[in-house]
Amino acid sequence: MKKYIQNKGITLISLVITVIILLILATVAITTAIDSNGLFKKANQAKEEMRYSQIMESKSMWEIEKKADKYTYEKTAGNASDVINKLYDQGTITAEERDKLLNGEVIIVAGKEIVFEQEGQLYLTLSKSYGANNEYAVVYAMPKIGGIPEFQTYEEYIKPQEVLATKDDAGKETIFVEYFKYIMKDYFEQNYPGQEITLDFILSLMQVASIEEAANMMGYNSVDEMLIEEQMIGYAEYQEYKTDYNANYKKYITITKPDGTTSSVANTSATGLRYAIIENGIYTFTATYEGQEVSKNIDITDIMQYKEMVLAKEDENTYLINSIEDLIKLSENVNHGQEYEGKTIKLMRSLDFNSDSSYENATDTTIFGDYNTDGVVEGIKAEVTKLDQRGFIPIGGGSLWIEETSQSLNYAFKGIFEGNSYEINNLHVENQNTQGLGLFGVNYGEIKNLKVSGQIKVDTSEYKYIGGITGYNYGIINNVENKVELLTPNVRGYIGGICGYNSNGTIANCKNTQAMTFESINQFGGIAGYHNGVSMILECSNTADITITKSASIVGGIIGSNYGYESYINKCYNTGNINGESIGYVGGIAGNGTYAGWLVNCYNTGNIYVASGEVNIGGIKGYQRFGCIANCYNTGTMEYVGENPRRVAGIIGDQTTAGKAANLINLGEIKVKSTGSGNAGGITSISYNLSYTKNIFNFGNLTVEMANTANVGSLTGAIFGTLINGRYLEGTWTKAIGNRSADAEEYKKCTLDELETILSTLNEEQLVVGDYNVPDNARFSRWKIVEGVNNGFPIFEWQGGTNE
Repeated sequence: MKKYIQNKGITLISLVITVIILLILATVAITTAIDSNGLFKKANQAKEEMRYSQIMESKSMWEIEKKADKYTYEKTAGNASDVINKLYDQGTITAEERDKLLNGEVIIVAGKEIVFEQEGQLYLTLSKSYGANNEYAVVYAMPKIGGIPEFQTYEEYIKPQEVLATKDDAGKETIFVEYFKYIMKDYFEQNYPGQEITLDFILSLMQVASIEEAANMMGYNSVDEMLIEEQMIGYAEYQEYKTDYNANYKKYITITKPDGTTSSVANTSATGLRYAIIENGIYTFTATYEGQEVSKNIDITDIMQYKEMVLAKEDENTYLINSIEDLIKLSENVNHGQEYEGKTIKLMRSLDFNSDSSYENATDTTIFGDYNTDGVVEGIKAEVTKLDQRGFIPIGGGSLWIEETSQSLNYAFKGIFEGNSYEINNLHVENQNTQGLGLFGVNYGEIKNLKVSGQIKVDTSEYKYIGGITGYNYGIINNVENKVELLTPNVRGYIGGICGYNSNGTIANCKNTQAMTFESINQFGGIAGYHNGVSMILECSNTADITITKSASIVGGIIGSNYGYESYINKCYNTGNINGESIGYVGGIAGNGTYAGWLVNCYNTGNIYVASGEVNIGGIKGYQRFGCIANCYNTGTMEYVGENPRRVAGIIGDQTTAGKAANLINLGEIKVKSTGSGNAGGITSISYNLSYTKNIFNFGNLTVEMANTANVGSLTGAIFGTLINGRYLEGTWTKAIGNRSADAEEYKKCTLDELETILSTLNEEQLVVGDYNVPDNARFSRWKIVEGVNNGFPIFEWQGGTNE
């Protein structure tokens, strides 16, 4: 708590006397002014404020900052050196203490910390506290500069709740618009020069009809919640304040660990640094500012050291997993800092959590104790399989949540987990406080040659990243099959059969064979919920059905969403059906792609059915923005029944903003029955805003019953971009394009006798799609026709002689 208090007319001598009195009184005040919760009692606060306001000199401006159970500082500026020397002359402080104070350091007098702050002087204070059972320590390192105002957080500077309380619906809409105008200023100027940025314009880009729908699409329950949580209120004003403050008062802290390694934190201007430590030793914190440098040591001695659990070894770098106990030991070790980088973990046999034969001693209570923390010590088998308890703790899921720093010490797995083509069955993971959930929580290493079955149950509205194999993947997952059922009735976040969130990772030769049913979900993909960065999903498949009983934002047979120009999805297929109520974006391969990368050489045979809601449906992808979808085909039926069909198509539901597409075939039927109106097409429902489409072929019938069918076409419902070489089978719909611009060219009817000609077109080498150069790892696969397969239509050469 900070109180800046001024007084009028007290001499320097009086001030010195006051300082001495305060130093004595402070020890009494500290012990008597704290209530049972560690907070200052309001009565004593008021009394102290009145007393201090009467005795402090205006030119010396004192700040009393009280940390109830730790320390109190007193600081002054301007004539600090005179005050310090007076204290020394009177014998209150020693010569050594005087020198420390003159250098801006902290001393302790009468059990109280004191520092005299000089204008522009850098100083550093440290304190520490220990967590439950002394598992960790938190060091509070606070660098400050004399005479400089404290940095304010967003909540302190803007007070968003107070601002929001004064706004009606129109005011909230204005906040929403101003936010997007600020953060997307360059984008708007580049892509929409001269465009008036209105609410309707922004909502149209987001593909929603109202600000309420925008909030819902972003995962919030209300507009107010979205504006507050996304910090939209006063965004520009706060960015300007933060930029100015950091430019003038940027501070740095370097932490030197006992082993000599260092890490640096830039801009600790807000509340300083809270640093979590799990190992004992002397840590040095060094603060720097404009050439000034202050270092202080802190000795951490009381942390209870984790003793690594022993695993059998094949050699120095190879560990063996022979039992469920070994799997638990691996989890415990990783979650306490042994990340196994450069090491190999070998699974030596199939394991079943429900089978006594998979344990060394299923009834043992001595090694792991109350593993599930339910207050009852049972045999280890009961501990990890008991329903309504947390079950197995994910490997690299993080076992230590530090409340003081709002962080989880969730060490990642960085080794190689060699499954040896064995299975881990009946895995049970339930409501845990880490974000990443799966057999692994966070993977930076490699997981390969493995099958996993079981159940992951999460009943929370918190954000989670959940996958049958791993929550997060930043490494490699190869030749892995998921048979884990994911039960997540209320969770927000990213969920996938293999992993929840794939960022800069590679997933290859993997498959999901476990059917999934969700009530409500944010984003789900049969392989990955979210695909981000420089990532690759290669030769993966989903063969299981996906069912949504209430609502979902984004669903895809392979991925939910992809975001990243250098992300790749190559040679993947989906045969599972997707059925649901009110799904925003859904696709046989991908639900949504914003700033998307490359999706090539993929096919879908699964049917997609959605009832109600405003939906974007595509046999390959529900929504494409930027990026390229090429060399793909769909045979599944795309069906919508409800009031607002929005956009339904055989390949891409909505193609916008420089999205590229080439070499696409649709064989599936498009079925729409609605009292409302929308777009429907065999290949795309709409292509607009600098989109580019080439070599598209539709052989699927359109059965569309809507109030208005003006935006329905065998090739595309509407096109306002470039179309080159579109062919459609006569009778699939009454016209090729529902609504078109002058840029749409060269489209015509075709017959089944022309399949060989179409095959030749598909096999022409494509090095450029529009203005996108095709990278090596997105080169188009060759096609072939196999008699009796795919009804005689082209398939990929890599499929062999079957539909899979």
